[in-house]
Amino acid sequence: MKKAPHTFSKAEQTQLCGNGSHSTFPSTCASTILKGPKGHPPFSHEDIISFCSSSSSSDQPACISHLNKKQPKLPVSSKAAICAHASPASFNQDCAASLKVHKSYPASFAGDFCGGPSLPEGAVKCANALPSSKFTASDTIALCKTATSDSPATKCAVSKTLPSSLSSAQISQLCAGATSDAPATCVKRAPSMFTAGEAIALCAGATGDGPATCASAVDGKVMRKILVEGVTKLCSGAHDKSPAVCANGLGGKSKVDVDVVLDTCLTSQSPEALKCLTSAASVMSLPANQKVLCDGATSAASIIRCVKDSPFTMSDENKAALCSGATNDTPSTCAGVLHEANAGVKSGSFMDIEMQEETIVNLCRGAADVGPALCYLQAPKELGKEQQAELCEGSAAMPKDERGGAARSAAAVCAAKGLEGGLDKKLVVRLCRGRRGEEEAAVTGPVDCAITVPFGFSPGDLVMLCSGAENSVPGKCAKAVDANFATGMRAKLCAGARDLTPADCVRALPMGVDMGSGVELCTGATSLTRAFCMEKHMSVATCRDVESVPAGLEVREVGFEGDELLVGTAISVKLGVVDQFGQGRGWDNETWVTAKLDPRGAGGAQLEGARVNRSIAGEVEFGSLTVDTNGLFSLKFFLDGANKEIWEEDAIVKIRVGEEEGAGKLEDGGVCFGLFDSFSCYTDEPAARESETTTLIAFPASIKYLPCIGLLEDAGFVVEHGWGGSLRLTSARGVESISTNAIHAGMNYWDRLGVEVGSSKGVIKKAYFKKSLEWHPDRWVSYPLLAGKAQEIFTLVNEAYTGLSGCLEREAAGEGACL
Repeated sequence: MKKAPHTFSKAEQTQLCGNGSHSTFPSTCASTILKGPKGHPPFSHEDIISFCSSSSSSDQPACISHLNKKQPKLPVSSKAAICAHASPASFNQDCAASLKVHKSYPASFAGDFCGGPSLPEGAVKCANALPSSKFTASDTIALCKTATSDSPATKCAVSKTLPSSLSSAQISQLCAGATSDAPATCVKRAPSMFTAGEAIALCAGATGDGPATCASAVDGKVMRKILVEGVTKLCSGAHDKSPAVCANGLGGKSKVDVDVVLDTCLTSQSPEALKCLTSAASVMSLPANQKVLCDGATSAASIIRCVKDSPFTMSDENKAALCSGATNDTPSTCAGVLHEANAGVKSGSFMDIEMQEETIVNLCRGAADVGPALCYLQAPKELGKEQQAELCEGSAAMPKDERGGAARSAAAVCAAKGLEGGLDKKLVVRLCRGRRGEEEAAVTGPVDCAITVPFGFSPGDLVMLCSGAENSVPGKCAKAVDANFATGMRAKLCAGARDLTPADCVRALPMGVDMGSGVELCTGATSLTRAFCMEKHMSVATCRDVESVPAGLEVREVGFEGDELLVGTAISVKLGVVDQFGQGRGWDNETWVTAKLDPRGAGGAQLEGARVNRSIAGEVEFGSLTVDTNGLFSLKFFLDGANKEIWEEDAIVKIRVGEEEGAGKLEDGGVCFGLFDSFSCYTDEPAARESETTTLIAFPASIKYLPCIGLLEDAGFVVEHGWGGSLRLTSARGVESISTNAIHAGMNYWDRLGVEVGSSKGVIKKAYFKKSLEWHPDRWVSYPLLAGKAQEIFTLVNEAYTGLSGCLEREAAGEGACL
């Protein structure tokens, strides 16, 4: 209070700051306002006290100071009104600065227009666009204060299509909120019998000329009946003449209430609804019931027949509710069954189902058959009346059994089994409510599921998991999930499951995936593909929608007829289709696979027999492949029957075909699997050709390869027995080069030695020594199956070196270039 301006009396200081106040804000506010420009109307002490004692933000006195500079002639009251809601984000003070205050407007206009807590920026543009000669201050405020742009003014209020006779008040009423000239166009096209006020009431807020088109389409007889007010109610907001067409169809019917006509034509304009309403007066008297009965009607005849067939003693109000929207007479048939049973109770019958008409209506309205009635009659009496009614809404009847027994209710059958299984009554109702189905096993699916679920699930989780289940599988799925998962997560994961795959998917996830992400990922899974996708360190978002696609093949079984693999012997191969994550596709019945001989090293040999086949349950079998000549070959298999120009094999089987008896005989005289194992892809890179390749065969698959260990060793493989019964096959240096015919007679000298054309004598000599050591026959004595081929390659290498050496000598002598 000590800091209050000294020009204030003690009494005024107390009014301003409050008796004993410790806040200095009111006095700071007052001091700021007093610093206004000289020569202009100042704030009186009363104004300052009133404003500053109620101010709550330092932006308010700053706003006053701003207006003192920008708009000094504004009345004190206007400045106070403008700055009452000032804040850094407010538009109010800038509004006053940029507003064109028309001379004809009162001094308070700026305060009235710019004051308020939320003024849109478009308001000033709208007000400035209005001609001052036509619009009063109050009409300008009514039209523009809530405008977000200048459209209400520029596109509607000043439109040339507006009748010149309209006052500014009427224009403001018509154009407020307009974004186009549609209201103006609508008014211009309104029927001539409409006064200006009536046309404005019709067209205010219009987005097109639909209201005027609708009003003009109203028949004269209807117009006299519903009057202008009725037409306005009917057509305001219309997009075309449909409401008028509707009213014209009903208006001539003397028994139809006018208000019902309007209400029906506003909400439902289908021909069937109109037929229904026309006929409704003959079956029920009150317009309100007629309206309820015919709203949204799609079959007038069915609705009226339903009403006529309903129990005679039922009230019109309940008949209207029962038959509204009916497409056949089933609702009335359903109600009749219950009504007769109810009458039996009242007359002393043994049937104990006494019920209210409202309950009958709720059960039978929209019924597809008499299922709700059957359900109520057959539902377990332990449930009680309210739970029986809740259970049976929307229920359906099961077909009669083969012996011609009485029809049964699906929901009642489901509920009976649930109670027998010890489930809570409320839970039974939630699980079986409205149940449908033909087979009992499917009908009782929800309770079968709930009975299977492990202990600890809340009723809500049980309903989430089992509602709609066709069998107990979702419950078994939830039981298979780790107990560490919350019951809600297990319910979400397994709801709707057709097998245990979602649970298997969660178990297959790599370490580090949290429970929530695991459930999100595996819900609805039909294979483990999503889990294997996560092993590739991909995101849940990526793996959630990933699909298993055929991406490769694995050799599972190979054999041939008899004891020896000779020319013409039928070879059988069984392959498995795997996806992009290396997992088998046991459900695949659509993938085609082609078998071919690798042309490298085939020497013109031909593969004969059925060479294209389709997968069945994820496996492809070739049973009659033969080779027409002897030798060591690579039999390759490709997905989708692709004839790839670059031989990037999907699966390889190595075979040695003998020319005469004994050449292909196996050690145990039986089928050899190991010799035909799938090995790494071949490459022409020298480093890869010269490196060793290792294949690990795990137990128990390794058992199949034991008979061929000797033959594999003769072919240049080192066979080692590993941990747990596994086998490790390591190819010796050069084995794959021989298998792929990496060096052959068709190569030029440069390629045989692996050097570029034009290389120096020193480079050629170094390459020769390396190749000759690699292919020297003495190094291949231990591999009798490959020694002959090694000798051939050694000869080719020597031939290349001799040829290039002579060529370089002739080139040095000037006898031509060495190419």
